[in-house]
Amino acid sequence: MTISALPPSIFLIIGAFLVPFLKGNLKKLFVLALLLVTLVSFLNMETGTYWQVQFLDMTLVLGRVDKLSFVFGITSCSSK
Repeated sequence: MTISALPPSIFLIIGAFLVPFLKGNLKKLFVLALLLVTLVSFLNMETGTYWQVQFLDMTLVLGRVDKLSFVFGITSCSSK
């Protein structure tokens, strides 16, 4: 499984469980690394739809990247 096969937010979700166990500079570096990994993962996504799930005869699209969502995704990754 490659890094692009995972939703970028999964790194923040998993990392959030580990942050309370860290202290001081290690905690700051870990949070910065989480944000950088999330940003790199998001920047590697190409235009299209990702993570489609069939549910009750409908297709749920859990990730879609187009030009507008790409701009907002970069802004949200860099503003934290």
